[in-house]
Amino acid sequence: MDIDKLIYDSIIKDGFFDALQKTETGGQTNPNQALGDNNKSLGSLQIQENYFNDAMVQYNKDTDLQKTFPELKRITYDNVKDRDTAQKIIYAYSKKYEPELLQKKDYKSIARLHNGGPTWNRQYDTKYIYPKKEKTKPNERIPIGEYERVLWKNALQFSDKVMNNFLGVN
Repeated sequence: MDIDKLIYDSIIKDGFFDALQKTETGGQTNPNQALGDNNKSLGSLQIQENYFNDAMVQYNKDTDLQKTFPELKRITYDNVKDRDTAQKIIYAYSKKYEPELLQKKDYKSIARLHNGGPTWNRQYDTKYIYPKKEKTKPNERIPIGEYERVLWKNALQFSDKVMNNFLGVN
């Protein structure tokens, strides 16, 4: 039984990566080509090169991951522009630092790990989501609990209308 495949498939089914993409590159017409953080983050899930390299270290020493995702064996950083590849990189990164979060499907914490790195749980910045400035008041923060209430409700199923109401967009 391939545990990694079961967990990965259930994360996809729950819509985690859809919600993460919406958060990372919501308004992009072609999210796979998105550039962020002064061109340091690539693709719809905004992965930086150090993050990619860190995930690949885990991949190269984890035979279970290699069996589950053999297609990752010969990829380069540029491949994170492909969402399917980016999802697998996030899975490998999460498995390296917080494997129990994957098993518990703790999406809030996985998202914080994705944004804050290995010290995510000690960082103030990952406790808040900073919406696009043009949609909110400058420097307005939304507590993660409010963010969860809207985005992670019902296994991360949400509509554009709910998202727009939450962000104050008409």
